[in-house]
Amino acid sequence: DGIPRPSLGEATNRYPLIVAQRGKESILTRAESIPSPPRRLDHVRSVQIRQILIRGQHKPRRYAGCRENGYDLGREEILGFKYIGDLMTKLEGKEVFIAGGEESYGYLVGDHVRDKDAVVSCMMIAEMAAYYKGQGKTLYDALLEIYAEYGLYKEELISLTKKGKKGAEEIRAILEKLRNDPPVMLGEKRILKVRDYLALTEKDIVSGKVNSIDFPASNVLQFFTEGDYIISARPSGTEPKIKFYISVNGELDSPASYREKEKDLDRAIGEIKKDLEF
Repeated sequence: DGIPRPSLGEATNRYPLIVAQRGKESILTRAESIPSPPRRLDHVRSVQIRQILIRGQHKPRRYAGCRENGYDLGREEILGFKYIGDLMTKLEGKEVFIAGGEESYGYLVGDHVRDKDAVVSCMMIAEMAAYYKGQGKTLYDALLEIYAEYGLYKEELISLTKKGKKGAEEIRAILEKLRNDPPVMLGEKRILKVRDYLALTEKDIVSGKVNSIDFPASNVLQFFTEGDYIISARPSGTEPKIKFYISVNGELDSPASYREKEKDLDRAIGEIKKDLEF
């Protein structure tokens, strides 16, 4: 087709695509104009993507890097690639899809399929490694730099198994209690907002105002606290389990302070787990 196919090294130097795993969705952090890239990057023909930070939470600060570079990443979806794929189809021809990811480590770069794609993900990881090696860095070095610029996020998944009829009733009871009598505090943070994906409502705890939300109905609850912590609860769709996702974060003064801040976040997760009676 007459389009040049650069080697991996050439592509890495000219069109680096950087990805860092941290959760459920995709956030661009830096971009700059370049000439038209080769066909395999047609979905980002007008920009050179320097970093994509995978993240599934919804504080505006977390999208700052995208907005600074003129990208709209205000899209939020229920967990699962079928919802990401559905959004891609709805927006086809209207907006450009660059990358998507989910909590279970599935990724998709480009719009050639509507599901997670391990092959292209491995290619991107190899390209990342080559790009940073050229700068004398490892992927770990690059990740710490992202944390220092945008904050360190720590997440933990808790699964409680409740077998049989009694277990199913216990799962329903836990969710009903959280829905009808939500906690005021989780850990040392006050809850500011509760989002109910079954009732399709979002309640501001401070003002008492309730707004509707536009999502597919799903038995999921999310609690948003001070400090931009997010705690989510949902029953498993395939196993007799109820799952809790705890996401906390904090500022990182420098890459050197990573271990200390990680311990602080581990303690914050532990306090939340106590309040959830684990």
